Amino acid sequence: VSPKFERNGEILPLKYKERVELVQLAITGVGPWMSTEEFEGETCLTLQRCFPRLSFIHFTMNGADDVLRYRKWRWARENNRFITMGRKGDTEKVVQAAAKRGLNPAYFVMGTELPDISSTAVRDALSERDCSALAEMLHPNVMKWCLEHQTSRQK
Repeated sequence: VSPKFERNGEILPLKYKERVELVQLAITGVGPWMSTEEFEGETCLTLQRCFPRLSFIHFTMNGADDVLRYRKWRWARENNRFITMGRKGDTEKVVQAAAKRGLNPAYFVMGTELPDISSTAVRDALSERDCSALAEMLHPNVMKWCLEHQTSRQK
């Protein structure tokens, strides 16, 4: 992906560490129960160690577009649970596929449809420094970071 962005003189894709930093900025003030993990499921293991008398269940969260593309509803079972957030144009297709498969709703949870936010639209608004458009798509802390780091991320 990076060469395509470099050829077009566009903002370079984020590195993993930058993505983690942006998630941490977006969840500031939400509470100690929400954080990033070194590996998927880490929080469940930590909670289980801290509270051995309680039972914790790990869910993987995906967007409906990703679940549809890789047919991930086929992977849902007691030890591999999913929460799938709706995406415009894909939600109903996932709901139908899950229903056709007869999935246990305890193993495959369909969330609400999220607003359609395009990463291309975010990049365009960043390049134009269109703060009103960015404010509609990004958390204020994330928007500030992106605006501050924009020039260093361009080719």
